[in-house]
Amino acid sequence: MKILFVVPTREWLRIKQFEDKPKGSLFLRLPSLSVAIIAALTPKEFEFKLIDEQLDFLDYQEKTDLVAITCNTATANRAYEIAENYHKKNIPVILGGIHPTLNANEASKYGSVIVGPAESVWEKVIDDFKNKKLKKIYESPISDLKLITPDRSVFNDKKYLTTNIIEASRGCMNSCYFCSTACAFDRKYITKDINALINEIKNLGSKTILFVDDNFNGNKEYTKELLKALIPLKIKWGAQVTYDFGLDEEMLKLAKKSGCVGVFIGFDSISNQALKNFNKIINNADLYKKSISNIRKNSIMIQGSFIFGNDSDTNNIFKNTLKFILDSKIDAVFLGISTPLPSTKFYSKMKAENRIADFNWENYDYRHCVIKPLNMTCEEILSGIIYIHSQFFRPDRMILRFLRTFIILIKRRSFFWLLSYNLGFLSRIRMFRK
Repeated sequence: MKILFVVPTREWLRIKQFEDKPKGSLFLRLPSLSVAIIAALTPKEFEFKLIDEQLDFLDYQEKTDLVAITCNTATANRAYEIAENYHKKNIPVILGGIHPTLNANEASKYGSVIVGPAESVWEKVIDDFKNKKLKKIYESPISDLKLITPDRSVFNDKKYLTTNIIEASRGCMNSCYFCSTACAFDRKYITKDINALINEIKNLGSKTILFVDDNFNGNKEYTKELLKALIPLKIKWGAQVTYDFGLDEEMLKLAKKSGCVGVFIGFDSISNQALKNFNKIINNADLYKKSISNIRKNSIMIQGSFIFGNDSDTNNIFKNTLKFILDSKIDAVFLGISTPLPSTKFYSKMKAENRIADFNWENYDYRHCVIKPLNMTCEEILSGIIYIHSQFFRPDRMILRFLRTFIILIKRRSFFWLLSYNLGFLSRIRMFRK
């Protein structure tokens, strides 16, 4: 029997028939670790194949016995379209991922749904499939979750930036009101056994690792023990962290010593009022400057994320944010439009205030304005983001950033990260202009 794992993508990134050249930037192309985890739990009697629509053409004529689709909100419509096409062929479909988890009733119209992490129920799903007794909804208890070593063979023929992705933890204990992760995991934080994790990294046989945790430093004591265990491996790594990563001197020293080269930080805004509205654990952007300075002193690059269109934002937020980015010497940026993901407190608030202007899930990708902003138009927000991108990626500034990090990263033998940070996010301008 055969299982087809499908990762849908939006139309403009989708491979069409007879195309063989992937779209989008290589530096932004990473695999879905959840697929590799489920592959590891799939019985040996099953053959499995991954179709990532950013890299592969989905051929409905290819024979399969079961289809498993993972999607987020922006790809939910495409996931439902795929499911309907397979239903016409009488092929059962399983839907999972963050969007089906938080919108089970909607997703169950298109197939069976796994609510929560699939690891805890995948064995049951497979048994029910073999007995032709698939249920509409499978509830996966977070408390029973054990982080599984993925089967990366499912990625073997794919052209990703890297497949050396690792999950040390899952979830986040913070309660940012726009975050779907906090909703899905009910603010729980689960960690992998450190010895098992170290063995997994060793077995990869790579000196370059990317941690894909929602919040790498969510449990500070665990993180420090992990960093100590990483030191003998002599690897280079990056991860997503919260701002206070840069305020913990001990953690920073351990991070540098263990090979940390770059971090992603969701700053979200430089406006204290916006941070308060977001229910961030910090609502004083001045601490961001201190954190960034400390991280840079330890020769660690920073990608910062900023979101625009908050109720307190006015047109001056764009010039102020650009100044902050340039003055702080942030190495790469992700800029997005405030987006109320379904089931979040943000979504409930916008819906109650009748401020949701677009219910098309495909546009819930942080580059479309789907709400009615208070102090700006959607056009002004989009123009402001394009303005920051155009200034940040101005040739002279790109050259200066490259030179600024070149000596540090070459000395640390991290040319991979140098290219990723300085070139990869240039494609963001193109994304917002589509």
